[in-house]
Amino acid sequence: MKQFLLLIAFALTIGVTNAQYSVLLVNDNSISSTEFVTIDTALAHAGVTYASFNIDTVAPTFNDMDAYDMVIWYTGSDGVGLFLWDETDTVTGPKFNPALLDYLNADGVVWVDGLDYLYDVFGSAPVDFNAGDFVYDVMGIEKYVAQSHLDDSLGTYNGCPMYLKTAANTITTLDTIQWKWSSVYYADALDITASANSLYEMGPAAYDFAGKVSALYNYNVISSGIRMASIGDGSQKVQADLDLLVSDMLTAAAAGTFAPAPTPPTSSYSVLLVDDNGTSSTESATIATALTNAGYVNSTFMIDSVAPSFDDLKAYDMVIWYTGSDGVNLYLWDETDTVNGVKFNSALQQFVDSAGVVWVDGLDFLYDIYGSAPKDFVAGDFVYDVMGIEKYVAQSHADDTLGTYNGCEMMLKTANNTFNTLDTIQWKWSSVYYADALDITSEATALYEMGPADYDFAGKVSALYRYNVITSSIRMASIGDGTQKVQADLDLLVGSMVAAAENGSFPAPPPVGIKNYIEINSSVNIYPNPATDYVTISFTAINKLADIKVYDITGKQLINKTVDANVGSFRMNLSELNRGIYFVQVAIGNTTTTKKLSLVK
Repeated sequence: MKQFLLLIAFALTIGVTNAQYSVLLVNDNSISSTEFVTIDTALAHAGVTYASFNIDTVAPTFNDMDAYDMVIWYTGSDGVGLFLWDETDTVTGPKFNPALLDYLNADGVVWVDGLDYLYDVFGSAPVDFNAGDFVYDVMGIEKYVAQSHLDDSLGTYNGCPMYLKTAANTITTLDTIQWKWSSVYYADALDITASANSLYEMGPAAYDFAGKVSALYNYNVISSGIRMASIGDGSQKVQADLDLLVSDMLTAAAAGTFAPAPTPPTSSYSVLLVDDNGTSSTESATIATALTNAGYVNSTFMIDSVAPSFDDLKAYDMVIWYTGSDGVNLYLWDETDTVNGVKFNSALQQFVDSAGVVWVDGLDFLYDIYGSAPKDFVAGDFVYDVMGIEKYVAQSHADDTLGTYNGCEMMLKTANNTFNTLDTIQWKWSSVYYADALDITSEATALYEMGPADYDFAGKVSALYRYNVITSSIRMASIGDGTQKVQADLDLLVGSMVAAAENGSFPAPPPVGIKNYIEINSSVNIYPNPATDYVTISFTAINKLADIKVYDITGKQLINKTVDANVGSFRMNLSELNRGIYFVQVAIGNTTTTKKLSLVK
């Protein structure tokens, strides 16, 4: 049990600063209850909000840590009974204690520094780690190679005289680390994983373990065997050097350098986020986060002066074209067609025609080409035929009567919206300006409408879809609770819409020739749908043959088979077909049934 000569078991010392970034310094060094004070001083000099937690018999809880952006867990020279570890997991090996692990998994940044924290749980070096081990996967350490002094050949050097900044270290400006002694004992020499980044390595060149890593980071975990409270010039402490190291690391942390590991995609369905918002180059980042949080493969295309080509788009299943609050010279449109009027740019239109799902979101994308509302559309107009918009009725705020409401305060899920679980959309402001109020065509389906009930344009559609084109005037990157952004609500909206797309809910329009396909109850069923490589086609038992044909969205026949419908079912191999939308036509006697099939390989 650790004992400190403290009058208070949990000493919590608050640093008063003006900065928003916050740090909890945890002292897990039972050998000294005061050594960490120089780190405390460095935090004060760095201008961050900070507190210090001196462990006596109980480590900080998750709630103690959760209020801070970073936790520095300092072990000094202690290597016995550290509160840092939980050694009960026989699968991953030693890992951080449950509270610290919860903090890490909540996207907190953890910096572990000291000597012997690996020795505490693994004993003497060397020890190899493998994928599946916590130390490998989370800390980024592949091998605990040696300890200075203990494993030295006792030649020229006894202990490690210095650490040298690595070529990969673009974070700190302190090129050489020394201590208040001529060398440091029991510092860990490490090999690191491919995902980790080195910060410092042992030196000089002639030292036994020269080039072995002594400080690194792996996503939001920083591991250093520095014993930084004792940084000096080889004979005494130098607070200025410690200040420089700590300040640089905190600056990098505040800038997001130590971001958590990205969530591995759980689906192969892929989305390209196109940022066509000339008013902000960063606003769309929350949408990218929502896609990642939902487990989808995604990339972002930031438009500078050139829009993505069809080759850029066709590698993805879905394109989200985000215009934000921009309503001037959007790359979304092609205004050269004098017959059908304005339409999507040629690359995006080609993507739509090839059955790709397109979701256009933002404010003012109609204003960009039509100016102020109102504007009617008729059959033959692209906006009517493809986007499903019959009338651009008004814009919030611009066309409000300025009575009870100034701007649209909310958008409400419609009765026909079976995709989304987010019932009410709000923003980081109390209301949204310049959202489009729309009337839609009979082929379109409303997803959200303006509210509340007494708002000027209550009931007017603000989000809809027609086949594989989704249109919303939400400005979804700014979804919130009326005062601030709420990422969880954006995650819910984006995740449910992309899931619906993946499940085939937004198919391309049926091609000419099989347009009047039947989706009502019939004697034919196809399952699973969506499918991967095989589908089963079941029939009501009748003494007739069944002609089965499979078409792509252009109407090209790909498969033609005749089977005995009396057998009850037929398993069809579709492994040669690519991911996409197809139409399966089954003719039995004088009855022909055509059903839509989605392949989601």
